[in-house]
Amino acid sequence: MIRRCKAVLRRALRDQQGMTFAEVLSALVILAMVGVTFLTGMTSISRATPRIDEKVTALSVAESQMEHIRAQDYQVTSVNPADWPVYDLLPDMPPDYSIQLPVATHVDLDGDGLNDNHVQYLRVRVLKDGQVQATVEEYRTE
Repeated sequence: MIRRCKAVLRRALRDQQGMTFAEVLSALVILAMVGVTFLTGMTSISRATPRIDEKVTALSVAESQMEHIRAQDYQVTSVNPADWPVYDLLPDMPPDYSIQLPVATHVDLDGDGLNDNHVQYLRVRVLKDGQVQATVEEYRTE
C-alpha cells in the first residue's frame, strides 16, 4: 500500500512542469497591491509627522506658559475687560509661535456681574502662523 502511494506521488510530481504564466502574473499583481498599500501608508505617515510635531511643540509652549503664570503673583481681575491682568509671557518662544492675549479673565459664578471669590479663568492659546495649535485652560484662585 505504501509503495503504491509513493508511486502515485512520483508520477504526480514528475508531471509538474512548474508554475504557469497566469499563476506568476496573479502572484505579481497581489504583491504589487500589497506594495502600493504599504507605500500609501508610509506617505500618509510622513505627511502627518510635521503636523504632529507642531501640535506637540504648541502644547509644550502652552503648558510652559501656564506654569509661568502659576509662578507669578496673583493679580486681581475686574469685570471690565480693559482692567483684566496680563501676566508676563515666556521669555523664550520657539520661532513662528505666539500666545494669544488676554490670558486671564474674571469669573462670575452667581451672575451678579461681580468677580466671585477672586476666581480667574486662565486660557493660554498658542498660535503658529496665525492658526491656533493648542489651548490650555484652568481656573486660579487668590
